[in-house]
Amino acid sequence: MIIDTPAGIRGFELNDFVTNTDYIIIPVVPSQSDINATAQLISELLLNVKIRKLAVKVAVVTNLVKKNTKILERLASFLEKLDFPVVTSFRDTQNYVNAETQGLGIHEIYPPSRARRDMENMEKLFNYIEQGTAKELFSEHFDKHQINTN
Repeated sequence: MIIDTPAGIRGFELNDFVTNTDYIIIPVVPSQSDINATAQLISELLLNVKIRKLAVKVAVVTNLVKKNTKILERLASFLEKLDFPVVTSFRDTQNYVNAETQGLGIHEIYPPSRARRDMENMEKLFNYIEQGTAKELFSEHFDKHQINTN
């Protein structure tokens, strides 16, 4: 089961979700406000005894990524300092908007070649959840100046 929590979840409410969780996937957008909010959430997660006690796996996915931007450099620098794997990166593309408008999932876009890269990135997330490891999925980690969205 996947639960999409509010962005600002904290304290006891966060504890309630952690108790019934195997994975916490944190989406982060390349923006300074999102980096700050993610830093606060990660701080709370690191202090959360239940996460350590229950061995909850925490990972990050980047979202709405545009290559070669200054904010992407800042995001990459921030993510390098985390002790959580970065599982995949979702690029900023109209494929998601078009799919949603048509009531489709990204895997249903036709022709499939149009969304091949997006499906590959989504598969990385699915594999992480199924296998519980991101070692092979994003092993190159982040170069200071680029997040791999291929």
